[in-house]
Amino acid sequence: MVVTGQSGVELSVILCTYNPRADLLAEVMQALAQQTLSRERFEIVVVDNHSSPSVEVAEPGMEVRVVREPTPGLNHARRAGILATHADLLVFVDDDNILDSEYLQKAVDIARDNPSIGAFGGIARGRVEAGNIPQWKRRLLDKLGVREIGDQVMTSAEDRWGPWEPIGAGMVVRKPVATEFVKLIETVEDARRLDRSGASGLMSGGDTLMARCAYRVGLACSYQPALKLTHVIKAGRLKMGYLLRILHGHGRSVVVLNRALGVPLRKMGVVELVLRAGYRLATRGVPGCIIYAWDWGYFLEGRVKK
Repeated sequence: MVVTGQSGVELSVILCTYNPRADLLAEVMQALAQQTLSRERFEIVVVDNHSSPSVEVAEPGMEVRVVREPTPGLNHARRAGILATHADLLVFVDDDNILDSEYLQKAVDIARDNPSIGAFGGIARGRVEAGNIPQWKRRLLDKLGVREIGDQVMTSAEDRWGPWEPIGAGMVVRKPVATEFVKLIETVEDARRLDRSGASGLMSGGDTLMARCAYRVGLACSYQPALKLTHVIKAGRLKMGYLLRILHGHGRSVVVLNRALGVPLRKMGVVELVLRAGYRLATRGVPGCIIYAWDWGYFLEGRVKK
């Protein structure tokens, strides 16, 4: 069941952005303007996360509310967006996510037909701006928010990582899940450390934190491949330095996420760290050397005294 919020809208789109590229943001907004879900059934909230200059959004025929969030960090921006919305179904869209025209309508349909699902997402195709890239780099696109894992629906209420767990691009959540996320951001220091911010570098984990909030309120997560969007991968994100930094951040984020959720941490020793280097190289080749940065991040963050 989809419940209509106080303003009469069924769905709220939350678009968090920081110093967006104008052409990409315009493409994202145009895709929202072309949704098959009738315009009066959804609202759009753009969260400007301390951009300079401030973000201004003007899409003909569309009313868009812009919320300013001065505290840097994606999780702070998401919190601000959640608090500004009226609907009981929320869709998170990044400033490089171009939704297929039926995305919002299908999100409403899935939520209506599956009341036990609290957080879900679908296929995020990659549109790489770098042109022709080596095949080994293409094998790392899943680390950059590209997700295509087949046409089969997968749903689970088991509180652990699995392919049913949605990524942040296009994630759909019910309001109780979002409210639980806000509570964690406001009360748990490690929750605030997750995801991008000026101080933390390329941390991640905010997507997982929000998805796991579904389990905390007695709901499931789901992979729903009927939902499709295009995720634009800027050329700079495929440079070696960026890939190493983001994998390192992923490894650190797993440790911080477990702490935020109160999950016991499995420590990685020096011997295991060394063995993982050989394993990564033997099984993945060049991409394995990049993925080894994840191991380093996990190892180092796990040694931080709390």
